[in-house]
Amino acid sequence: MQEHPTTHYIWRTRGDNKVRAAHAANNGKLFAWDNPPPTRHPGEDFGCRCTAEPYVRGESEFAYQTLTSPVNDSKPEWETFDVSEKNGVMKIDGTVEYFFDDDYTDPVGLRQGYYGTSDPAMVAAIVRYITDGGGGAYAITGQWQTALRAEAKLNESDSRYKKPDEK
Repeated sequence: MQEHPTTHYIWRTRGDNKVRAAHAANNGKLFAWDNPPPTRHPGEDFGCRCTAEPYVRGESEFAYQTLTSPVNDSKPEWETFDVSEKNGVMKIDGTVEYFFDDDYTDPVGLRQGYYGTSDPAMVAAIVRYITDGGGGAYAITGQWQTALRAEAKLNESDSRYKKPDEK
């Protein structure tokens, strides 16, 4: 068995469009050297350019979400997060539920292409009729759930995770 500087590592991809989908799904996740994922360890698969970043508790940072439910149309129930802090590192474990609700119209994008908008309220009734193919709008909704697990340094200047620029 090969020697490693730590018992665990964080999977890192190159982040470009050449990354395999299965490897992109591993990006940012924490793995143990003695329990490889189905994709094997980074760099073991032919042509893999991914790397294994040594994980050191309290120093390393990671964040990932894993899909834990199918998409459905029920109303979401928001879960709370288990957040703890120790030695300047914040640990987050919890569930995130996503819900979307939209009206589907203009299936081939004619309104968007000719009038610069997909909003049916912004065009005449005859244009709506033509661009919707003689039909009408119909609602689309969905919901899915992910498990979130993360560790990040509380001091932003030491962290790889930064607050987005506020507008």
